[in-house]
Amino acid sequence: MLAIGKDATDSVRSLVIENPIEDIPDGNARLQVVHAAPDAPTVDIFLTAPGADLLAATPIAQVTYGDQPAARQLVPPATYVIRVTPAGVPGTVLFASGDIVLANRSDLLLVAITNTATGPSPISLLVSQRFGTAEILDKDTPSDLRVVHVSPDAPALNVIGDPATTASPEVTFASGLTYLGHTDYVSAPPDTYTVRGVKTSDPTPTTAPFTFLRLLSAGQRATALAAGLLLATPPTLDDLVLADDIRPVFAEGKLRIVHAAPAGGTVDVYIQPPATDIATVDPTLRNLVLRSATGHLAFAPGNYTVTFTEAGSKTNVLATAAVAATAGTVQTAILVDEVRVDAGSDGKPPAVLLLDDLAG
Repeated sequence: MLAIGKDATDSVRSLVIENPIEDIPDGNARLQVVHAAPDAPTVDIFLTAPGADLLAATPIAQVTYGDQPAARQLVPPATYVIRVTPAGVPGTVLFASGDIVLANRSDLLLVAITNTATGPSPISLLVSQRFGTAEILDKDTPSDLRVVHVSPDAPALNVIGDPATTASPEVTFASGLTYLGHTDYVSAPPDTYTVRGVKTSDPTPTTAPFTFLRLLSAGQRATALAAGLLLATPPTLDDLVLADDIRPVFAEGKLRIVHAAPAGGTVDVYIQPPATDIATVDPTLRNLVLRSATGHLAFAPGNYTVTFTEAGSKTNVLATAAVAATAGTVQTAILVDEVRVDAGSDGKPPAVLLLDDLAG
């Protein structure tokens, strides 16, 4: 049984798939296809040898969203690619897998689902077999990286990625990014990158103010914060890279908390409905040190006040922010310093930078 549809449109329902119990003949693999991507049109499914011309191929199935799946099919064990096109339009490929090996007596249910990873493909494939499920992404699925500048004494920054694969191009993730600014997600070919953060005014220094090594995997989204102090002795400007879970969920609001304020010390965090007296409640999060970050936490949809206090104190309030964590929202609240204009600045009072993670 599959649960299909969308909470937001109140269209969630079950789709029960019934098949007789039948052995798979030796020398065959078996597969069946179902369409569970509500925003995708009726599609043709092609199973071909790698490199085969779709204009000369016959689809193994044509499936419509929410209908019973096409009949199970037997195919010889071999290496295949799966491609999906709008029904009757073989020249428009919506999805293309990499090479897939179908072993003898493999038994697969292929479910076309909405792509919630990166890249332009509207669908991905969920493969269910005896021993579990796995998601297959389009073969050209990129990785996405967003950059946020939260170093209060650093000037405008460029952030450049040098891929380990020499054939891949250098990627500019940020250019002229000023304090409290952020980029949209920037797509890059999956690879391991040496990421350099440099002053925009000095883009080719002998030593970059910060560098980090990062594997950017297909389908992965991440946020890199340029955090810390450039003018400290020694400098503490460095990266803080966070994995992003930005799939919206209609029944909840998602909120991530990040401590990036050098002046903040160790903090407690209260996430409560507006007008709540924090003296009457326990902290939602305790003893967050600089560079601490939660995942995207789920909250009942509604309005909240996020309050950062000195750890163990309900009266020494450092910063507050109103957050509308309504249904389907995904946000990040970052405790940041006041801009530091010189080495004598103390960064106080801290403030909260609130990011809409679905906007980038």
